[in-house]
Amino acid sequence: MSPGVKSFESEIEARGLRLERILVASDHKRQVTALVADTSERQYVAKWRASGFAESSGSLHQELCVYRDNPDAPYLPRVHLLDPRLLVVEHVPSSTLRQHLLTRLGSAPSEVGPVLRRFLEFFQQAWGFERFYFSRATLTALFPYMKKLCLSGPRDSPRHRHRLPNAALVRGPLVWIRAHASRFQFEAREPQRIHGDLHLDNVLVSDASGVMKVIDWENSHFESPLVDFLYSTAMVHCLLKPHQDLSRDFAAMMNDAFARMRPRTAEAARYFHALFSALIATNNRFGGAGGRSEWLRAWAGVPAQLRLPPPAQPNRRSADGNS
Repeated sequence: MSPGVKSFESEIEARGLRLERILVASDHKRQVTALVADTSERQYVAKWRASGFAESSGSLHQELCVYRDNPDAPYLPRVHLLDPRLLVVEHVPSSTLRQHLLTRLGSAPSEVGPVLRRFLEFFQQAWGFERFYFSRATLTALFPYMKKLCLSGPRDSPRHRHRLPNAALVRGPLVWIRAHASRFQFEAREPQRIHGDLHLDNVLVSDASGVMKVIDWENSHFESPLVDFLYSTAMVHCLLKPHQDLSRDFAAMMNDAFARMRPRTAEAARYFHALFSALIATNNRFGGAGGRSEWLRAWAGVPAQLRLPPPAQPNRRSADGNS
């Protein structure tokens, strides 16, 4: 047992809890996530970080802030204990959203639609579609997500090395977008705290009730909720792609979500959703199994009118000096 786990066990025992199973233990971060129980045999998930590490960026501190600021949020597991170095929340017997969807796509496709509607309701509950915005900072924030999707896997791992040619291929479109950034219409809005890593394995679906909980907010930061929305819904889009009826139903749900955004935001959202979906089509972890040729086909399939927002038309009457 590592020193970090021993310290964690001592910490929870002092609070009347018992260690049942270690889920994740990181000596590098000096952080432990574990399943624990109280004297009544109620189970909880506990996250603990050693002293001196709790305030670092991308740490447990970020997640603690989320729970502190949203004590009654229905999409968060209920808090049992909130401490500067220790978070203890209810244990939800569940599947990840990705597992949940893949299982039902094969055995019970009629159950998929309600699950997808509940997932989109999460965005309305957490932020409200009308509060989404698209700023220059939002555009910049999207690029690391595209790189992450393209280069999935730890650096120097076989998966990472295998995907390097795709990265070189993706670079061209991303450079192209940067070069034409001035053609986008940006908005100035107040940033909001977002999840920061909203892949489908960070959404839990209760095995008993189907209720959804969003976990692992350690990468949360302040930006437009549009970033989380694009990243996760594009993954759903790719999982559904082989199922035409479900894919069409989800597209209708997405159109409803776009309609609730302000027009400029919706225009950018549609564009980048198509681009993210094309990129994920090359990533076999999220449903795609293609390489260079599939990425080229996917990129070519992004509607031409979406590739470059049209420039603002000059006001001819004003240009002529007429009112």
